[in-house]
Order: sequence, then C-alpha cells, then structure tokens
Amino acid sequence: MGSGARGSRIPVGLRSPRRRTEGMAKRPRSHASSKALSDTGLRFRLLVDSVIDYAIFMLDTEGRVVTWNPGAERIKGYRAQEIRGRHYSCFYPEEALRAGTPAHLLQVAAAEGRCEDEGWRLRKDGSRFWANVVITAVRDGAGRLRGFSKVTRDLTEPRRAQEALEEKTRALEAAQEALVRRERLAILGQLAGGLSHELRNPLGVVKNSAYYLRMVLPADEAARKHLAIIEREVQTANRIVTALLDFARVSVPRRVPSDLNAMVRARLEREAVPDGVTVTAALAEDLPLVAVDSEQIVLAIGNLILNALQAMPGGGTLTVETSWTAQDVLIGVTDTGVGIAPEHVDKIFEPLFTTKARGIGLGLAVVKRLLEANGGRITVESTPRQGSRFLVRFPRASEDS
Repeated sequence: MGSGARGSRIPVGLRSPRRRTEGMAKRPRSHASSKALSDTGLRFRLLVDSVIDYAIFMLDTEGRVVTWNPGAERIKGYRAQEIRGRHYSCFYPEEALRAGTPAHLLQVAAAEGRCEDEGWRLRKDGSRFWANVVITAVRDGAGRLRGFSKVTRDLTEPRRAQEALEEKTRALEAAQEALVRRERLAILGQLAGGLSHELRNPLGVVKNSAYYLRMVLPADEAARKHLAIIEREVQTANRIVTALLDFARVSVPRRVPSDLNAMVRARLEREAVPDGVTVTAALAEDLPLVAVDSEQIVLAIGNLILNALQAMPGGGTLTVETSWTAQDVLIGVTDTGVGIAPEHVDKIFEPLFTTKARGIGLGLAVVKRLLEANGGRITVESTPRQGSRFLVRFPRASEDS
C-alpha cells in the first residue's frame, strides 16, 4: 500500500488480456456503424435537398420550422435563414388561423401518426397557392414525440384546370337544360293553344245550359244546389283554359315607356278580393318609366296577385309596392299566406309544377315568360306558414326609348 492521498485507496481495474482483446475488436465495428449511419444521413439529406417540386421540412413539437429544403424555398418563397424558428402557422391565411387549422393538424398528426389536408396557403409575398399537405409525427425509439415532418405540394395549376373544367361543364349543362326547356315550352305552347280552343266551346255550352235550367226549373233546393256545383266547376275549368291560352299566346311585346304605378292601380281596381283579406298599395312617387308592353305586364301582375290571394285561404294581408333605384324600377307582391316549402322554391316557375289541389301550374310560368319577354327579372323569398314576397325588376327606360 502506498502512502499517497491521506491513505485513501485508489482502486485500479486490471483487464485480463482476453477482455482487452475483445474491447479492441469492438471499436472497429462501432466505428463502422457510426460511419454507415453518417453516410445514410448524408444521402438522405442530399435526397431531400435535391427535391424542388415538394416542400419538405421538419417542425419541432411546438410547430416551429427546424429544417428547410430548396423545394420549400421555391414553393413558399422563404430562404432557410428567414424561416427557421418561425411557427409554421405563418403559411396559413387568416380564415384558417381563425378556424385553428394549424394547431388542429398537429394534434391530429400527434394522435394518429399522420394527417393530410388540402387548402389555400400563403407565400412570403402574400400570394396564395392551393396545397396538398401531409404531416407525420416523428418519434424516437422510446415513442416520445420529437417533432413533425411536413411535405407540401403546390396543386394550384391542377386545381385551376379542374375548376375551369367544372365551370365549362356547368355552362354546358345549363345550355342543354335551356335548350330542352325551350323545346318543351314550344311543344307545350302548341298543345295548350289547341286544347284551350277545343275546350272553350264545350264549356260555353255547359255554362249556357246551366243558366237555362236555373231559369226554367222550379225553385227546388236540391236542383239549384247541383246547378251551383256545375257553374262553379265550369268557372274553374274556364280559368284553366285561360291559363293555357295565356301560356300559348305570349307574343313579341310592343315595348313603350309605361307607368308601372298605373298598371298596378288598373289591376287592383278590378281584382275580386276575398273576405278576410286586406289589400295595401304602397306606390312610390315620381316612379321612372319602364319600357314594357303594358297589356302583358298587367296580365303578369294579375297572376301574381291571384297567386298571393290563393295562398291566403284563411285571410291575411296583400301588399303591392313599387320603388326604384338608379338602375331599376321594382314591384313587390307580398302575402301573409301559407308560404312555399324550401325544396319547391326553385320549381315554382316551371310549367305544370303546382302544389295546389286545383290548377295546373301555369300561372307563375306565364308570369316569368311575360316578364322576361319585357326585360324583367323575378325572384321570390318565402317562409312556410309566414308568407311569400315576389320581387320584379325592370331596367329604367332610357330617354331614347
């Protein structure tokens, strides 16, 4: 025992020749493994850096950018030294930030291992591009989250091409539907015109016969009751024939500058208003003229008013109003009736579409044809059990009209 260090013992480990030889044998293998790993990492780094069509980069566990490849610089516009350390949410537009998209995507990737998303992203210069994004959680051997890998593709051009194709497809479908509609309307118009003429004369005979029987038959209550039924049904049939004629004979309008208020007054004055219905007219003063065929527009207004009255079997309020803007003159017809179901709103102007127990669904189809022939447009807003509002717009007549 030596006398150094206040008598404390210093243990000295002695290796056997065999163990020393084993240690020397392991060192070359360990060095080879490290070199292999280093070579693999270098090759992977070279691979990532050679990709310019994809943005490939790493995020830390908080979502901050750690690595950045040339593809990311090309797609997003940031150089590596500009973007490292910044949160990846800077690539998202305002609406995505409000929705919490960046945080949500990291949460999904951490929970499920990966997530994929498509949407608008921002470049450094503020421009947008449509991106496909795959985020993958990166974990160590113990399963601890170490960050995320993120791969982004710029799909702006394919998306624009797809949108252009879809737009052209919609336009083609609309043109095809318009052609079919015109052909159907032409056939329906010919059929309606022929039927109405064929039906008008027999109905006139039935009506005159009922009138004659009422005059010659004794005042028998049962007979008069049935005569009243005949007369009422003849009146209903006559309305249908009139609708058929109106639909069939929409001719080229003779459009001249006309007073829309005068047309509304003329129609309201001869309208038979049912009991329980209040009619309000709110007509704007100094209403500009509109270039229309007044006879056709009076017919269209009449059909709108009749439609509103029929929608209020239990009574209500009918409001007819006019107004104007810098470009248009407007007429609104509003009722407090049964309203229109949402699934029917887009169909009510189609010929033969009706939800009524009586009628053939031509009234509003006639209205639309007459208005469009005179340069007008019609829209409807409706709430079931509260009522409907039909709004018609005409362009103001020019001074040269």
